[in-house]
Amino acid sequence: MKHLLFSDSEINTGRQIGVDMAKMFAIFFMVIIHTFEGGDADMETGLGYFFDSIAGAQFGAPVFMLCMGIGLTFSRKNDAATMMRRGVMLFVAGYVLNIIRALPFLILWLINSDEEYITDTVHALTDVDIFQFAGTAFLLLALFKRLRLSMGWAAVAAALMSVAGCFIRQLDLGSFWLNLIASPFVGINTELVQTDFPLLNWFGFVIVGYGVGKMLRRCADVDKLCLIILPVSAAVYGAYAAYAIPRGIGMFGTDSTEFYHMNSLDFVICVVASLLAMSLCHFIAKYMPDGLMHVVTRICSDLTKIYIAQWIIIMWVVYAFMTDYMDWQLPVGWLFVVGIVVLLLSIGWARLKPLSKLKM
Repeated sequence: MKHLLFSDSEINTGRQIGVDMAKMFAIFFMVIIHTFEGGDADMETGLGYFFDSIAGAQFGAPVFMLCMGIGLTFSRKNDAATMMRRGVMLFVAGYVLNIIRALPFLILWLINSDEEYITDTVHALTDVDIFQFAGTAFLLLALFKRLRLSMGWAAVAAALMSVAGCFIRQLDLGSFWLNLIASPFVGINTELVQTDFPLLNWFGFVIVGYGVGKMLRRCADVDKLCLIILPVSAAVYGAYAAYAIPRGIGMFGTDSTEFYHMNSLDFVICVVASLLAMSLCHFIAKYMPDGLMHVVTRICSDLTKIYIAQWIIIMWVVYAFMTDYMDWQLPVGWLFVVGIVVLLLSIGWARLKPLSKLKM
């Protein structure tokens, strides 16, 4: 079977439509769940649970992380110096975005003097989100490159990190400053410092994505490859989800920290879910009209800008104005509609200056 699917040389070096489509769905899921969070929706049942614990979880951030690894194999500039520069830029950008997201809490404190907003401000400033993770991941990859270590060693490191992350998570080191310093690397979970994407638990997605990218570049028949991956990944994910969801096991429970500080089993299931999404999206994209696929490609090109835009809109409009200042307690169905509007506004805003000029 191998000789039918793969070539000894890299023959598939163009844009991967399935990967693009999967990323588009991932940003949709993430915008909806972030809107639900900003609107203080019920995340334990119904639509809120579906997006928080399934769609916005396994089919959201893990897809982005795998795609980041895939993108490295298709990038012409993946030397150590370039990775280091990009890592620093993403890491700093993450905390700049934190400042923008923290300002609404500070303004609300100035309006009503509720000390709880000071805690929320600090929490927003110190949050370790996707940008900080991506930055640290690039820096670690740059280190491997600088030391001339192969991706095989990176894979070993990622596996050991994932296992360690099963035990070193949901920590409080007893000091704000220790928690802050450790937060990009391990799962910190305190009132003032929160790690959403600790390097220890999430680095493996980038490495798996890198391996998938290498495989895709040598794939002689992507349709046939996806026809193999799709039923296998659907069966594995479906069987485990059917078992875990009713029992609230791990990331399928209602404690979102179980997802962010995931164990190795949840990591494997998220990888399977990402492969399921990409293989399914390959066939969806294959039969889409060229014009519509061009829209998808453009959205994928703007994903970083869309991500920034949606957080600004959600924090300033949905959370600060609608939910807190106006006290609008919208039902989850209406929040879903708001999320669609936020997504459309973010896509449009990403094409306007100054966001359109950002390069990360």
